[in-house]
Amino acid sequence: YTIVESSEAVIKHVINGELRAGPIRIEIFEIYNEQIYDLLSDDSGIAPGAPFTLKIHQRNEEFIIDDLSIHLCHNQDEFSKLLDRAIRARAVAETKLNHASSRSHLDIRISNDRKPNRYVNVIDLAGSERVKKSGVTGTGLTEAININKSLSCLSLVLYKLEKKQAHIPFRDSTLTKILMNSMKSQIFVIACINCDNFEETIKTLDFADVARCVEIREITSFEPQ
Repeated sequence: YTIVESSEAVIKHVINGELRAGPIRIEIFEIYNEQIYDLLSDDSGIAPGAPFTLKIHQRNEEFIIDDLSIHLCHNQDEFSKLLDRAIRARAVAETKLNHASSRSHLDIRISNDRKPNRYVNVIDLAGSERVKKSGVTGTGLTEAININKSLSCLSLVLYKLEKKQAHIPFRDSTLTKILMNSMKSQIFVIACINCDNFEETIKTLDFADVARCVEIREITSFEPQ
């Protein structure tokens, strides 16, 4: 499922809530093979895997993406056009299991002038993939390895948060780096299951169950190293 099919109502709810206070700022990017691509920049048409990527660096207790384009939205229609543009630029490929498989994680960041240093992340995670079943090779195999690794890292971060452990391994993947600051506030997970694939559905529900058990508490300092 794409983010439009599975989470449209949630996104509209978030957008409409933010728009009540005035215009909002939108940033949309993807994490493809551990690299960050701006899906709304003039360069978003560049082929994934090409040399151009956005840089990420740590500032205090947050990882910052350099040169990520920001777009002002005044209404739902303006946002929908940006989202459609981003989805068209997102990395997808055909596998034995899916004719349009997402090969990247997509992140929509929403902010406004009332809280300029805070934002909402709405993320469409690429699904975990069994290579033997998807039949991917070459570039597709590299994509699958990176997708599975980042999802494993996210699961580990959620597990350690749930166990209230002191060391949280945010640095282990690009996905967990950019989510580090968001882990200090509310987290909502929508699990999209496939009734035709029992094994993958169980894995998805297991992941959602771990996320459900995480208790967000007041955190003054992380130890991401």
